[in-house]
Amino acid sequence: MKHYNQAQLASELRIQESTLRYWLNSFDEFFSPLRNNNRNHYTVHDLYKLRIIQSMLSTKPKYSYKEIHRFLENMQNDLRNSELLKDFLNKLK
Repeated sequence: MKHYNQAQLASELRIQESTLRYWLNSFDEFFSPLRNNNRNHYTVHDLYKLRIIQSMLSTKPKYSYKEIHRFLENMQNDLRNSELLKDFLNKLK
């Protein structure tokens, strides 16, 4: 799986690194970067979450940080539940 550092994420999203850091700090509970050589590395899943944040902030009217937080929380819960369901169904085989 490909990993990105903050500069690469900012480039992919076409935003300033300061904006990226602000988003990562504002929604830190949804990101768990891998540490390597004192640098954070993020997965493609993190990039997808950042694209969601970017999209929700660029709509008119834009979503509030609280609404984005709630959306990401629900998405994370849905993914967790789908994994639990998948594990349960695999045990039935």
